[in-house]
Amino acid sequence: MSSSSQITFDSTLESLAYHTFQINSTTPGLVVAQEFHQNPELPGVIVVDNERVIGMISRANFREQMNYLNRKNLYLSQPIQLLLDVIRVPPLILSKDCKILVAANEALSRPNQLVYEPLVIEFEPGQYRLLDIHHLLLAQNQLLNFSYQKIKQQKLKLKQSDKKFEAEKSKVIKYEAFLQQKTSLIHQQYNQDLSQQQAKLTEYTQPIIQLNQHFVRVSERILVETRKAFHSIFLNTNLTYRNTEHLFEISQAMARDLEAVNSTSQLLGEIIQKVRHLAVQAAIFTYQLDSSQPEGLSKIGLEINRLVSETSKVSDQMNSIARQLKFNLQELRESALEDARISCSTLSYIEQAENVIIQLEHLVNSSLIHQKNIQHYSSDATYIIQSIQRALKCTEDRKN
Repeated sequence: MSSSSQITFDSTLESLAYHTFQINSTTPGLVVAQEFHQNPELPGVIVVDNERVIGMISRANFREQMNYLNRKNLYLSQPIQLLLDVIRVPPLILSKDCKILVAANEALSRPNQLVYEPLVIEFEPGQYRLLDIHHLLLAQNQLLNFSYQKIKQQKLKLKQSDKKFEAEKSKVIKYEAFLQQKTSLIHQQYNQDLSQQQAKLTEYTQPIIQLNQHFVRVSERILVETRKAFHSIFLNTNLTYRNTEHLFEISQAMARDLEAVNSTSQLLGEIIQKVRHLAVQAAIFTYQLDSSQPEGLSKIGLEINRLVSETSKVSDQMNSIARQLKFNLQELRESALEDARISCSTLSYIEQAENVIIQLEHLVNSSLIHQKNIQHYSSDATYIIQSIQRALKCTEDRKN
């Protein structure tokens, strides 16, 4: 038999005093009778086969069956299974970790004829112990006494808390009266300060509203004029860009004509050389045919030379004019390209300026909304003051 320790609400059946008497179904009844005789406190015997409880015989049931003289010798000489089949009392098997209060409720919930039967406690598979119902009820009673003491302590603490509560309540009443007085003074001072602040706010708001209105008017005028100016610049820039493109096309056409002139000048030079060569050959041939008139041949040669010289001068002048025209044409082309680049850059700046104008328009719209909010602020402030006054009045009425 094990000894019980201090019982608490968390105590389990393992902490109670239990008995160890376990046999198998083939054990003779005489062994059970001898064990009951040697151990008067033993509440019963557990019958176990193959680590499984097949039944439990309490001391009371065993003694009752032994009172029949015609059966006593039979039960003592035969295996205990015979007596177990006659009694047929289902044992209440609980775990060692079962709480004491739970086990007591389980035990007392059995039929009346089984209420005082011992409990079987399972420690490990195949290891069982017996718990006397008397010990379980003593443990339950101990817990009830413990609960009663706890309730008494809680009631005592509750009384002490009530006294402290009354004392604190008296302090709270005093503090409430003091707070009400302070609240009234604060309320008066707050109303006075709020009225002054509202007057100052109204005084400061009017110049801001006027300045904002002036800003809106100026901004709207700037928007209108700027849009007109940008539109005019945009049209002029597009016209300049188109004229530049046309000028660039003309310069390309002139370049092509200049190339043709240059080619013609080169061809004319080649013809002059050929004419000069033919003139020399003709002079030689004529001289050979008619050597009696050298003066005439000399005049013809001089005339041919003069014609060749003048033609060469004309060719040189054409080449000089072509080079000068080519140089001027190159400058014109570069100027057209620069004008086109400037036009593109101007268009880009106009787009950026239009974005700035859009942002300025948003700012003006925001200013208009802000102006409306400022105009309603004074009326909102008055409404807030009245709401605060009503709330403070309701608070004072509830306290009273």
